[in-house]
Amino acid sequence: MKSVRSCPVCNSTQSTLFASEYIKADSLSIKSYASRKNPEFMRQRLVRCQSCELVYAPSPPSIEQLHDSYTQAAYDSDAEAWSASKTYSYYLHLNLPASMPRNVAVDIGTGNGSLLHYLKEEHQFRTVYGIEPSQAAVDSAALSFRSLIKVSSFSSDSIDPHSASLICSFMTLEHVQDPAQTMSDIYNALEESGCVAIVVHDWKAPINRILGLKSPIIDIEHNQLFSRTSLRELLHRTGFCDIEIFTISNTYALDYWIKLMPLSVAIKKILRNVLEILGLSSVRIPVNVGNIMAIASREALGNRGLSAF
Repeated sequence: MKSVRSCPVCNSTQSTLFASEYIKADSLSIKSYASRKNPEFMRQRLVRCQSCELVYAPSPPSIEQLHDSYTQAAYDSDAEAWSASKTYSYYLHLNLPASMPRNVAVDIGTGNGSLLHYLKEEHQFRTVYGIEPSQAAVDSAALSFRSLIKVSSFSSDSIDPHSASLICSFMTLEHVQDPAQTMSDIYNALEESGCVAIVVHDWKAPINRILGLKSPIIDIEHNQLFSRTSLRELLHRTGFCDIEIFTISNTYALDYWIKLMPLSVAIKKILRNVLEILGLSSVRIPVNVGNIMAIASREALGNRGLSAF
């Protein structure tokens, strides 16, 4: 029998049902835990914390099960990974504190390591490396960055204590078994003036509220879903300060946006064929799909970069 957890952010035991479990065992595959996959619309049983608003699975897979699932996960989203990294780099440029040191930057869940390029070349960090459990994702990394990626899940011994100036965790916090422990490990890995940058889905964003259980964020691999309130609570409880949370827009090709729509496979195929005929498949457009970024400091720094719009 699976153990039942209280809210993994605030430890409250008061919750209400958000969504009942829906899992088709014969549909599970190595793509079920792959990034930027076709939506499967399967989910664990989810409840909503009455205290901090976190939506979470009371009985998520064990750490060992999650490690095995992500280690074996497929990977076929190279172009989308580069698009996402360019977007994240843009918002980091606008919002990282100007006084933050630029010694070591680490990207947790780095995928093909595309963000490492921007952290090194555009943000001028002296040393960069990534942590990624999927061997398939690492195999797709550019040769110049593949050696900078540790093939493993993130844990307390992944980064030397007090060694990192910046730790990025983009679209990974929903996937871990214990987000509070993950953030505590990140806090301990940062040097005194270091910062963390987080990107998560906001389940309270209008588009996700409208789509409901047909939103791509309601997915079997998501053990928790955040709102601004629950993300701020998590960072505050971990000890972070100077917490800034803001909405970001993602820029992807039209073909990928069609892929995410809650439509039948047949209809999506028709739409993607039409885009291909019109030569519009690769046209990239920014869309606010309800994702939020948080940047927080290990100690009070102030003196941030330009304000986010």
